[in-house]
Amino acid sequence: MNWYLTKMIFRIVCGQGNHKAQFDEQIRLIQAPTPEDAFGKALAFAQEEGTAAQNDASVRWEFVNIPELLQLNGLVDGAELYSMVKEEEDPSLYEQLIHRRAAMLKYNLEHKMIASL
Repeated sequence: MNWYLTKMIFRIVCGQGNHKAQFDEQIRLIQAPTPEDAFGKALAFAQEEGTAAQNDASVRWEFVNIPELLQLNGLVDGAELYSMVKEEEDPSLYEQLIHRRAAMLKYNLEHKMIASL
């Protein structure tokens, strides 16, 4: 068996869809013997995810496609699994957001550790 990373894209539609387009990009880990099997398995997961998200009629997750499938040839400490370049209108605002998210992550990890004592 081999391990694969796959990217699944969903469009999020609220109500009649009269809003700025939103897309959810999910990176999933798939185990399969071949790339073809991994793609089929990822497709089944994606279709299941889209169906499961249909419970709330006011919000729909529409499966778009699977644009990426990468085989992992071995797990190495520090290996890059995903990279995306973003262009931002306000770089300082983006950096502030990243620092806030990192602070929240650190806070949650520290409190989880304290709670387990």
